[in-house]
Amino acid sequence: MAVAEQMPILAEAQLANVAELRHARMLIDGAWVDGMSGEFLNVENPAKRCPIARVPRGDTADVNGAVAAAAKAFPGWSRTAPRDRGRMLLRIAEALETALRGTRPYDRARYRQRAKDPGAARGAPDGRYF
Repeated sequence: MAVAEQMPILAEAQLANVAELRHARMLIDGAWVDGMSGEFLNVENPAKRCPIARVPRGDTADVNGAVAAAAKAFPGWSRTAPRDRGRMLLRIAEALETALRGTRPYDRARYRQRAKDPGAARGAPDGRYF
């Protein structure tokens, strides 16, 4: 059973009592969207066992939409000069680092801990590598 399936779906009344509950969305074809099913998964702070966010529960229709958008974008991206693609990836890495500054302390600590491990490079460091 997947981890997301093990987490209980919280009632709307329970979610309303949580301060600063984040509502994440999916980026598909250049637009931030909710899942086509309208269903959400709760993201929990494991230390406090309380919800911190809700994310769309993507399904096959969402994946198909993302794949179609990627296929549509690929011809233009593949004609982009490698140097220009590198510059774009650096801008993405900078945006991720800027966004990280606005995260909660436990999010930052987890990110920094992973960043100290050379084998755990993710996110912004990957953008700087490529």
